[in-house]
Amino acid sequence: MPDGTCEACPKYSRATSDHKGCAAQVCTARQILQVDGRCAECYKYTRADAEGKLCIPHNCNDRQKLGPDGSCVDCPDFERAQGTGLTCGPDTCNIRQRVQRDGTCIYCELFHAVCTNKKCCTKPTCKPMVEHITKDGLCAPCLFYQQTGPDGTTCVTDPTKKLPDPQIIAPSPVSLQSAAPPAPTYAGGDVWTDEQFLSEDRATGFYLNQQTGNLGFILGNAVRISSAVAAMGTAALIAMNAL
Repeated sequence: MPDGTCEACPKYSRATSDHKGCAAQVCTARQILQVDGRCAECYKYTRADAEGKLCIPHNCNDRQKLGPDGSCVDCPDFERAQGTGLTCGPDTCNIRQRVQRDGTCIYCELFHAVCTNKKCCTKPTCKPMVEHITKDGLCAPCLFYQQTGPDGTTCVTDPTKKLPDPQIIAPSPVSLQSAAPPAPTYAGGDVWTDEQFLSEDRATGFYLNQQTGNLGFILGNAVRISSAVAAMGTAALIAMNAL
């Protein structure tokens, strides 16, 4: 002061080198002006705001990354800002997607495959007559009785080749040893036992002569007579009963 006294400088300024006035330091874009009038460096990836008193990161777009000086840096083609926005790179695409110029992914058309550089899609050239193009854009063999279809994406039957023989399933083997038949049951009837069958010397009735084919009659004690004699005997018995 002219009277030799001291006076405090306003905020964001400091005394000049001759101590006769107050002024603020001139800061760079990476510095902010402090309350005491001096400049201070901003943190990495930040820079001074429009007033030069705060350190802030720039609001970069999707195709820009934040540079170490706090400015926005354009990403190259087929890349965009990744993670915290400090680096550029392509998005992670799957096996059916390619990278677009803006760094994002897009699906390839059907029957097309992704190029080696991941930046384009291409339709493969498969072996003619024996392979076809799948929906994933890969070459796959046709069956042995087929050939490549007109559009290259299907297989059609080859008229010069025989169709495969039908598969016939063989029957299951049957065991030759069969189980013994169950004992017959006669509901409401008699079952004859060995004791109930008459022996030959006790049997009486007709029999069949195996040599002549004529019927005969068996009397008790295994006496066999022909059917003619048996008929005469029967007639005689009937006549005697009629007397």
